[in-house]
Amino acid sequence: MPSLLCLSPTLLDQSFPRDENELQRVAIALGKIQEYLEQDEVHFIVTQTLCELVEIFEWDRPELESMYPLISLIYNLLNQWILQPHEALVRIILPEDLNCQPHPLPEGTKSYGFVEDWSIEVGKLYGLHSTYVQGNEFFIGIACEFAFSGEELGQYPREQKSLFYQLSDSRSRDHGLPVSNRRQSRGCNCTHRSLWHGLQVQCG
Repeated sequence: MPSLLCLSPTLLDQSFPRDENELQRVAIALGKIQEYLEQDEVHFIVTQTLCELVEIFEWDRPELESMYPLISLIYNLLNQWILQPHEALVRIILPEDLNCQPHPLPEGTKSYGFVEDWSIEVGKLYGLHSTYVQGNEFFIGIACEFAFSGEELGQYPREQKSLFYQLSDSRSRDHGLPVSNRRQSRGCNCTHRSLWHGLQVQCG
């Protein structure tokens, strides 16, 4: 089964102004991820709240006029990947009363927009993943906008002590995830449903 990618907050949340360099990095990273998606080497995992981060995009912001082509490209890809049903999309319906530690933010993430919402939601996903996997079977990675755009793989702050999903890159077929952490089954639907047991899972 392909690696499951969860987009980093910088890739997913476009609700606040970014400079052109950052938008270029995001666009290049998404373009590289699209290549792996077309080769069926990666799939996406999202929750309802993560989907909403894409849905609430505001087009009437003044700064978008000069950067419209880039913003349009980014939004169209996110809409296609996250909001439209397809075989490479796995939606996890998280219990409303779940209480887990927020997921750490990759180093350099700007504390704007819905970054805190991302941290809380991915923390819940990690908490459930930790509960349902057996041994060292993690195969979800956070797609790193730096690594997927040809720069060095990002990292978490050194003082971060909690457990977290690995940052994922584009430099191997495993996208930065240890081979032992990836399921080999090609049966996407049944594999994801068995992994998450009693949770409501929508594949495609």
